[in-house]
Amino acid sequence: MKTIFKNNIKSVFALLITSLTLLNCSEDSNSVGLIITSISAEGTDINTNQAVTLDLNAATGAVEVPLNATITIELSDAVDVNSVSSTSLKLSLNGVEVATNLIVSGNSIVMDPVSDLDQGFIYDINFENGITSSSGTALTSTARFFKAIEKAYDPFPQSNNLVAWWRFDKKVTPSIGNFVTAYEQVGYDTDRFGNANGAASFGGATEAGNGDVVAFEANDAFISPSITIATWFKIDPADYDVSRYVFGLAAERGYHMHINPNMAIDYRTSHVVTTDDNNHTSWFAITGELGSAGWPVHEFIQDYQGSMPDLIADGEWHQIVMTFDASTSHQSFYVDGTLIIKRNLRSDVSGFIDIQYQDIGVWDGDSPSGLDAGLAFGFGGSPANKATVWIDYATATNTFKGLLDDFRIWNVALSPEDVLLVYNNEKP
Repeated sequence: MKTIFKNNIKSVFALLITSLTLLNCSEDSNSVGLIITSISAEGTDINTNQAVTLDLNAATGAVEVPLNATITIELSDAVDVNSVSSTSLKLSLNGVEVATNLIVSGNSIVMDPVSDLDQGFIYDINFENGITSSSGTALTSTARFFKAIEKAYDPFPQSNNLVAWWRFDKKVTPSIGNFVTAYEQVGYDTDRFGNANGAASFGGATEAGNGDVVAFEANDAFISPSITIATWFKIDPADYDVSRYVFGLAAERGYHMHINPNMAIDYRTSHVVTTDDNNHTSWFAITGELGSAGWPVHEFIQDYQGSMPDLIADGEWHQIVMTFDASTSHQSFYVDGTLIIKRNLRSDVSGFIDIQYQDIGVWDGDSPSGLDAGLAFGFGGSPANKATVWIDYATATNTFKGLLDDFRIWNVALSPEDVLLVYNNEKP
């Protein structure tokens, strides 16, 4: 009799537990709202040119998301079309909403950015309160983040000596080097590979002191006894009714490049030639139809005699590289990987202009008043420079008009083979 009673108690208890369990399950089922079951991004990898699909719903943000990604969000129930809008579902970059087209179908929401994503930037997908299912359950506000892919480059020659690199992929922050931005006014445009916002766009000045310029405070990495400076640029010759500065450091006390209406590249560098009995320094211009011409104050080892307009005045992208080897005092200029000028600064000739390069704070023994040794893109010197009347941003109307990309500085002189390798790795 006791056994039967005990068994009955156990049966009732088990039934009670089962009922409570079923009741709890039923309550959980009713309390759980709309759930994100998956988020994926589909597009083309710019480095492999292959179609890829990435998971954006993981605990850690996805990386290398294609620039042309279409984002698909799957939910646990059919979605109420009227609950999905740019108010309830947003894609944002640095807190700024990115325009997208939103398409709802069944359990899916497709988010299609109107423009390609910007390389290397982190985006947020924000699910705000308001998205509901057709049965009335709601999605709790939440967010996901991911990083857009960046163009990968083959290993660079002398990579350990690459001290500065600006990619200009919708940001002026360098990929290599830690530099302080002193001034920033610039736009962005399509780069030589067709990537949106992949190159810095300088609009030229419409009046004195309003031209696009990016400047960085002085840094030891910007100048060294041996050096290589390389950049890609693109111009429209019609914009060059005046000479325009492309970039520069400390005006004529350092280096700068400008392009004149004849499409001559005036690339001036102010070097102190070490172990030179004649104590030579120099600056130099690569002129147009007359080849190097300029100041005949050095020995030419290679002298381009062709037309500079033939090299750069076609409205296409071009790369210019300057190298200086302090051990030989040889300076070289390359356009699109080809050596066009090579000269020996230690040659026994007269006529050098006495401008210091290795110590840009000294000129003829005096420290120029108002000199700023910062590096500028879009002008021959920093907007803070007041030492040179003809490189005074406040009065300048000849700032750069065109595109710049992949500006680099090495603290060694690249060899001709190295320069050609860099060009072949990067040419469009």
